[in-house]
Amino acid sequence: MFIDTSNLTARPARSVSQLTQEGIQTLFLLSLFALMWLGFAGLAYKALHEGGWVDGLLPHLWRQHPSATVVTVVMAIVAGVWTKKYTDSVAMFGKRGDYLVYGCLGLGLFFAVKFAFTGFI
Repeated sequence: MFIDTSNLTARPARSVSQLTQEGIQTLFLLSLFALMWLGFAGLAYKALHEGGWVDGLLPHLWRQHPSATVVTVVMAIVAGVWTKKYTDSVAMFGKRGDYLVYGCLGLGLFFAVKFAFTGFI
C-alpha cells in the first residue's frame, strides 16, 4: 500500500542527456497533440462561424427549393450512418486508424501556418 522510501538510492540514476531526451520527446508529443486539436478546432470554426460553410450552404439550398435542404440533410444522415456502420465492421488498428490522426495533424499544421502568416484562421 505504501511506497518503501528507505531504498530510493537503489534505483538507477538518469543522466542529464536522458532527462533532456525525455523532455524533448514530451515537448514533441505535446506539439503533435496541440496540432491535432488545432485541426479539430479550425475545422469546427470554418464550418460553424458566421459566414462559414454551414451558414453559406443552408441558405443557398433553401433559396433553391426547401426540399433540397431536406434531401441534403437526409443524405448527410444516411452517409453518416453508413460510415459508422462501415467503420464499426473494420478493425481500426494500425495504419487505418492512424489516417484520421494524420489528417487532423495536417489540418492543424495548415491552420497554424495560415495563422502565422495572415493572423486569421
